[in-house]
Amino acid sequence: MVTAHNQGRLLEECIKSVYNQDYQVMIVVIDDASDVPVNVQEMRGFEWLKVIRLWDNKGVQRARNIGWWELKDKCPYIIFCDGDVQWKPGAFRLMQKAMEVRRQTDHNVAIAYGDYDRVGAITGLWRAKKFSVEELRRINYISTMALVVTKALPNPPFVEDEWRLQDWSLWLRMVNKGYTGVHVDATLFTAFYEDNSVSTRDVRDYQKWHNLLMERYVNNGRKY
Repeated sequence: MVTAHNQGRLLEECIKSVYNQDYQVMIVVIDDASDVPVNVQEMRGFEWLKVIRLWDNKGVQRARNIGWWELKDKCPYIIFCDGDVQWKPGAFRLMQKAMEVRRQTDHNVAIAYGDYDRVGAITGLWRAKKFSVEELRRINYISTMALVVTKALPNPPFVEDEWRLQDWSLWLRMVNKGYTGVHVDATLFTAFYEDNSVSTRDVRDYQKWHNLLMERYVNNGRKY
């Protein structure tokens, strides 16, 4: 599922990159109260695509939860995708294959993730780490753009009063339930960052939310 808020042409390129995968997909686009609504007519060239328009912007967490609710009984896997992401060809298949291989020895694998390029306000290759519960409980290294087993997700996946590090919150709650992940050693997508994106905010804002999530899901062992 794809969340979009004023992404414009980037959203169309994002959806094209999804359809270019060698993988059967169903896409739900959550238009999170964009100033100019997502043009449903332009999207009609894509099969298995549904656009849900939200009239109030109450945060990407809520938009993702709405998309999850739409897909949770229809798809064995879900990817929470931002509208400014462009996927590399074959990325979905790489993640699924990595998960299948790891499941031969670890039946709790429910997250497959990889590396990605960054363009814009933040640049350079993000190299994710091999999966480690201990390291994940210290710092996040897994992007929201990961392949996740649908039935392993919390209900709902995203906590709507958490305004930063929402992906880390999700992974912490999943590992607290005993789920694990697998790293794909490949560049899977390109993310485009604007000056006002969440990831470019003040480091003090990041530290505040890091400390809060540590208290909720690590130090207190809180489980969802």
